[in-house]
Amino acid sequence: MKQRVVSGFSLTVVLLVIIGWFSYSSILEFRATANLVSKAQNVANIRESLLTDVASAESEARGYVIMGKDDYLDLYRKAVADVRKSVDSMRSVRADTAQPALADKIVELVEMRLDRLRITIETKQAEGLDAVVGIAGIGKRLMDELRAVSSELEHADKEALNAAAYRLSKASQRTTWIIGLGSFLAVLFHLMSTIALGRATANRERLERSLMEVSEREQRRIGQDLHDGLCQQLTGVSLLARSLAKDLPAAASSSLRQIVDLINGCIEETRLVTRGLHPVPDEPGGLTIGLREMVEIVRTSSNLHCELQIKGDLLLNDIAVASNLYRIAQEAVRNAVRHSDATLVSIAVEAAGDTVALRITDNGTGIPSVRERTGLGLEIMKYRAFTIGGSLQIFSNHPRGTVVHFTSKQRS
Repeated sequence: MKQRVVSGFSLTVVLLVIIGWFSYSSILEFRATANLVSKAQNVANIRESLLTDVASAESEARGYVIMGKDDYLDLYRKAVADVRKSVDSMRSVRADTAQPALADKIVELVEMRLDRLRITIETKQAEGLDAVVGIAGIGKRLMDELRAVSSELEHADKEALNAAAYRLSKASQRTTWIIGLGSFLAVLFHLMSTIALGRATANRERLERSLMEVSEREQRRIGQDLHDGLCQQLTGVSLLARSLAKDLPAAASSSLRQIVDLINGCIEETRLVTRGLHPVPDEPGGLTIGLREMVEIVRTSSNLHCELQIKGDLLLNDIAVASNLYRIAQEAVRNAVRHSDATLVSIAVEAAGDTVALRITDNGTGIPSVRERTGLGLEIMKYRAFTIGGSLQIFSNHPRGTVVHFTSKQRS
């Protein structure tokens, strides 16, 4: 059973690790795709800005060549400065493109186009408009090639984005299946392990309860054997010695009477041991009888005032429950006598419906505010309460003292 529980939880952990790994991989894929989209958008903006700036410089240069006004020349120089900035930006993002060689080609064509515009303006200034007409066709071919390379780069970036989107879609589908199936199996294994653990715990509790019942039964048997066997034999020896003392001389008779007294003392000690081993009689009202005898013993053997209150019909057919309730009360009273300097202990038992409530209250020093460890007696009390399906609470009484409160389902 233990191996099944460990295996089930181990498989659950393995599945959770696999789910976590695939989820982390998908997150990385999402992040990489988002980064790729951001870079592609930035490259597209720079490329469009570069083409616009080149077209603007070309337009201003054409205006100057045709009109011959310096205003166009100033606008041309400003446009060229913008082109230079866009070229620098294109160089900085070349590694972010799908094909950096195409980005280099665009920069090269832009440089050639600017150089051609410079030559056109210088030719206009030196030789006039007629000289410019012969070289206009070269500039047009450069612009057509620039637009073609730009379109090719745009297409390559789109293909890279489509490929990334496809990979992301596959990763998303794979992760969805893994998470769904893995979660189902993890829940299944966890449920199976929990059921197995619950069964193992129930078996252990049942075994512990059985061991305690066997222990109580064995104590009752030993007590009964002592009462029916040793006590009876000692009583017979005492009666025989007392009868023999009548027929002996006075000196021998006195010694024999001392032996009789010792035997009677042994009988009384044996009866006390028997009562300790078997304090609760095997009958429905045995708990009431045992508690009354305990209260009487406390009253006669100590300066502690002990009182008992019973409400309801305290009839327990389960001797194990009755014995454990007695032992809990006995331990609580013993602690009050030995450790709390109490002068009053009250035992209250109430049977109502299917529940039994046991409450032991004293007026002693109470529970220490700082305890290094829980005493063995308290642990045994809690264990006894647990084995009979009850709850045990120990807390300070007001204004002083300790309260031990037990509540359990009554077993018939």
